[in-house]
Amino acid sequence: MKRATLRSLLGQPEIVFLPGGGGPLDMLLIEQAGYKGAYLSGYSVAAQRYGLPDIGLIAFKEMLEAVEAVCRVSALPIIVDGDTGYGGILNVRQTIREFEAAGAAAVSIEDQCWPKRCGHMQNKMIEPIATSIGKIEAAVQARRSDDLMIVARTDARDVLGLDEAIRRCKAYKAAGADMVSLHSPQSIEDLKVLLGEIEGPHTITIGEGEFTDGIEVSDLFSMGFEFASLASSSLRTYVSAVSTMLGNVRKNGHVRDIARSAVSLDALNDIVGLKALQEFEDNIAMRENVVG
Repeated sequence: MKRATLRSLLGQPEIVFLPGGGGPLDMLLIEQAGYKGAYLSGYSVAAQRYGLPDIGLIAFKEMLEAVEAVCRVSALPIIVDGDTGYGGILNVRQTIREFEAAGAAAVSIEDQCWPKRCGHMQNKMIEPIATSIGKIEAAVQARRSDDLMIVARTDARDVLGLDEAIRRCKAYKAAGADMVSLHSPQSIEDLKVLLGEIEGPHTITIGEGEFTDGIEVSDLFSMGFEFASLASSSLRTYVSAVSTMLGNVRKNGHVRDIARSAVSLDALNDIVGLKALQEFEDNIAMRENVVG
């Protein structure tokens, strides 16, 4: 499977959307919808694969299994949520090496203390800047190919303030990060400061219910953002749709309404590649019959 690199998407005439997901089916849907890249969300992996919140209850092994699973079925360049690197310098090295070998196009490392929390939760704790700089340096040196992009994310904005968050972004960029991500920006002014003081390329996470979801995508591109990730949008859409369906079935006592909103079984089989597998099987069977 020939996998595109994230770097190859730089210089596009519009912002590159990177929808998020937690498993192979998500990546198939994202790819078949025509997107050019995707984001493997730690929140989505925790919730979708394990039924857990994103508070550090899954770590390196669980995320590696998720990376391997999604990269088996999709050739999209995928940014992988590497959380904090799951430990110290050597843990970061292992995380980068293994995620890269599994097929990641980029890995994001954040500056929270472990156990980390979803960046939108309260009571986050931020690592000392020297610790985080060391992790970014380790990530950069650990990769085997420059095709793998290292994304340094700071969660310091709503804990330590904008000035400290920008200071960290500058330090992570100087340490070799290919991109920096300011998590939970609070205003357009935050974004302008980031873009004005930090060399690109730039990426932004759009969160539903936050001020970022009210910004026109074309405006983000005009401002200077090349990438925009929708970290948990797919997961939240699944939960809403399935919860509604289950509630309706329980209330109405029949499943007739499902056919009007659910994908057909044939369409689902197409999504997961049944036709190609059947053709493969039929070709082998045909040869066996000729030989016999």
